Amino acid sequence: IQLINLLFFQGYTQQEASDELQIPLGTVKTQNRSCINDLRKFLQV
Repeated sequence: IQLINLLFFQGYTQQEASDELQIPLGTVKTQNRSCINDLRKFLQV
């Protein structure tokens, strides 16, 4: 949830979110993609 907040509501880039949360960029990308896919399933888009 913290990652989604940074990326979508605060306008951070993936690299900025990676730096802020002190996690690898690849982890940010994977978690972001996973959350988007979950949201699509939830909304059935």
